[in-house]
Amino acid sequence: VLFQRFFYVASLKKFSVRDIGMGALFLASKVSESPCKIRDLINVYNYLIRRYRNEPNEPLEYLGQVFYEMKDALVIAEMQILKKLGFNVHVQLPYGLMVNYLKVLELTDHETIPQKAWGYLNDSLRTNVYVCYQPATIACAVIWLAARIAQVKLPTSPPWWELFEAELEDILYFIELSFLFAHLLFEFVFDNLVNTYGKYIQAYHEIVCYKATFKFTSFT
Repeated sequence: VLFQRFFYVASLKKFSVRDIGMGALFLASKVSESPCKIRDLINVYNYLIRRYRNEPNEPLEYLGQVFYEMKDALVIAEMQILKKLGFNVHVQLPYGLMVNYLKVLELTDHETIPQKAWGYLNDSLRTNVYVCYQPATIACAVIWLAARIAQVKLPTSPPWWELFEAELEDILYFIELSFLFAHLLFEFVFDNLVNTYGKYIQAYHEIVCYKATFKFTSFT
């Protein structure tokens, strides 16, 4: 999330993705009170870089030039992130909210919904949705999608999302514009062709209908 936030206010041409990635990960470990050693982080990045370049894996020399260059780049990247974000590095992830919402909706014991919703949250970290939507909206969106795939009807009178202070339009746009349908398409191709395809079409149809209804009623 810090990585995504940074490149919303900074240029990819000016800053190295590798260095900012190291700095964001190091800073996130501090914010989450799970600090990691600079040496460990640099060793992992060095391994990944060598693997990407198809080079033999060789441990870095602790007092070597490459190690100190990567260390300096990491420290500078951390300072740049703090500077660009104005030291606003607080991040609220929707995992806890999603679990609480599932408890309220009495879905924690369902066979597939909790696991699928959790998986959608994990996959969302690869996109920029965490910096575009509020945590409550993201939590409601993944629950909505997981419930539709599982063909479980959620309360609509009153609407369940209003209890969690989420807007229906934001939920629908999140589902429509995010990668979640691509995730369903992956399941369609590699998991269960017939069943997943039918659930995918049904979920998409219901979302489109809800969206159309919302737009119609909002102008009348």
